[in-house]
Amino acid sequence: MKKSIVIFLGIALGIGGSIALRNMRTKTPAPAVGLPDDAAAKKKRDEEQRREIAWKIIAPRIESAQEEALKSVEMRTQQVLGFFAERQQRIPAYAERVLSFRSKWELGKSKLPGTDKEAHTRFLKEEFSKIVFSEVELGQAVTGAAEDCVRDVKAIENALLVKIRADLKDMPECAAVLPDLKTEALFHERFAKAVGGLSDKAGADAKVDVGRLVGSEIAAAIAIRVGVAVASRLGVSTAILGTGTAAGAETLGVSIVAGIIVDQIASWMIGWYYKPEVEIGKKLSAELDGLSALIVNGDEKTRGLKQELGALAVRRKLVREAALREMILQSSP
Repeated sequence: MKKSIVIFLGIALGIGGSIALRNMRTKTPAPAVGLPDDAAAKKKRDEEQRREIAWKIIAPRIESAQEEALKSVEMRTQQVLGFFAERQQRIPAYAERVLSFRSKWELGKSKLPGTDKEAHTRFLKEEFSKIVFSEVELGQAVTGAAEDCVRDVKAIENALLVKIRADLKDMPECAAVLPDLKTEALFHERFAKAVGGLSDKAGADAKVDVGRLVGSEIAAAIAIRVGVAVASRLGVSTAILGTGTAAGAETLGVSIVAGIIVDQIASWMIGWYYKPEVEIGKKLSAELDGLSALIVNGDEKTRGLKQELGALAVRRKLVREAALREMILQSSP
């Protein structure tokens, strides 16, 4: 019996081993797990590296352009201070008119019953406008400086694009992944498109400053901000500022300040009327120094022209850099 069992187990093990061996020989291998496309991945990494190289090449150009823009801000604000300095040379002539026979006549007449009480004040304002500067001339000085600064920034930016394209177009490893370098027109067009897209995301107010970069529009916006800030600093109420809207957005800010300055000067003249002529000239010169500094440099409570133009230059730099990053570092869709 035992012998039969042993024989049976031996046969069973032999059959099982044969089957297992046959299965091992004939079993189809499992398919290999799919591997990433090495060629595509390598191409992508190569393009990214080339774009990074291109960005490192142009990054110093972007910083240099911003330094030039800030120099323009300084130069154009000095332009306004120069306007005031030149007009201060006319103060002695105005002081003579303040103490002239005509001025005394207008003052005496205004004291009589039934006469125009504002005649003398109006005379002082009119003479100041004729001899020193008018509201229109002051407005042109401020808005002109702002427009000149915007033109400077645009010229700096255009020169930057030309330099960037020149740096990259003759480098095959960069040009191969930057098709916008083919022509200068295409490169500028691509930049304008990128800036436009960023401006749309930024909102309407920012578009006036950083998107379209239109000199007259920006000058108007800056004039309004500077004018209202300075007028408020001089104690003019918000209600009075609101009446200036009839002058139009382009001249509102500066026209308000210019009018306030001329009115203030007339008030000073009346208060100083009986003082010697030289004293009047010195006082008026000192007051104009303070007002011109407030308009241009502002103070701890007021943003002047320099702060507004400087902020514009910084905002434009952020948009310029973001647009170039999009062009250089991002693959075309």
